[in-house]
Amino acid sequence: MGVFRVLLAIAVFMSHSHDGGAGKLFPIMYRDVLHVYIWSGHAVFAFFVISGFYISMVMDQKYVRIESGVWKFYLNRSLRLFPTNWVFLAAFAVYYAVSGTPSFLAIDVPGADWWAKPAATFSNIFFVGTEAIPLFNKANWAYIINAPSWSLSVEIYFYLLAPFVVCRSLKMLLGLTAIFLGWRVSLYFSGAEAVRWLYFFAPADFVFFLMGALSYRLYGAIREQMWARYMGPVALLILIGSICFQPFWAFPSHDQWQSWAFYVTVAVCTPFAFLLTKDSPIDNFIGQLAYPLYIGQVFAITLMEHYYSGPVDVPTMSFVVIIVMSVAIYLGVDRPIEKLRHRISRRLSSDRAGRFTGLTAGSVYVPA
Repeated sequence: MGVFRVLLAIAVFMSHSHDGGAGKLFPIMYRDVLHVYIWSGHAVFAFFVISGFYISMVMDQKYVRIESGVWKFYLNRSLRLFPTNWVFLAAFAVYYAVSGTPSFLAIDVPGADWWAKPAATFSNIFFVGTEAIPLFNKANWAYIINAPSWSLSVEIYFYLLAPFVVCRSLKMLLGLTAIFLGWRVSLYFSGAEAVRWLYFFAPADFVFFLMGALSYRLYGAIREQMWARYMGPVALLILIGSICFQPFWAFPSHDQWQSWAFYVTVAVCTPFAFLLTKDSPIDNFIGQLAYPLYIGQVFAITLMEHYYSGPVDVPTMSFVVIIVMSVAIYLGVDRPIEKLRHRISRRLSSDRAGRFTGLTAGSVYVPA
């Protein structure tokens, strides 16, 4: 699944990079070159589905049967998400100081709400509320340092709810999925503004996490079946092929039938693809790069747009920079913190009934 998640992150990257590459050597990071045609919004929702799968797994296998499991789950997730974000915030601060670019703390945006700056201070550090700050006033976006962080805010809402939802009965899980699906569909057919109410409005996104939770229930039903392992290569090919088949992505809407066909495909194929890739060290390493690639891409693009003027196009150079930074963050930040997270997990093992698998879900973007 690591390769698939990185391809989704690349799709979001391409939506944030704007350099046309005309007259440049070796333009690579473009839809028609990479043949990654999925729109960025669909990629984010696919991330949400995969997140629902992984978080359901980690709750079921590590935390649901232990004392104080909810708080230990929250600690584990915090250690996974926040340090990498803080590294990039520090990098932005250095860039602002060296380049003389005013930071969001130093600017006064005409038309922005008076509360946007203090609220953004908290949200930039801890994600929570990022998507709500510009919900009613687009001028408030000026106070968000890292645009992709809105999806991490929605992610955290799901983390807060997950311990009380994902391990409930299948009947309840199906009922909640139907309720949130109905809510989203009703917004769509009522003509609600797509970006505001079907993209940034968190309750409209919860259906994707719940689809991922149902995907994990499918995994529980098929993981001991030999035939399911043979389906792994087929499922992975379907997932990758679905984002690389250009005619399928001729529509931009997040809620047309084609979009929902894709989301269901991700939910159905994820358990089989996971069975295929879960023990692969190469796929795991690639997956480890997905989160820093996603959360740090705006910084790399900003840096290259400001300083780089060489023969290679800016998106390609930005991608090289963010890959190098992602590897450095994985080796220098994530792995040391991972040891701490594993110590927490080992400490839980004596309290837990059932077998410890050693598998941690990680964030939607990176498995632990």
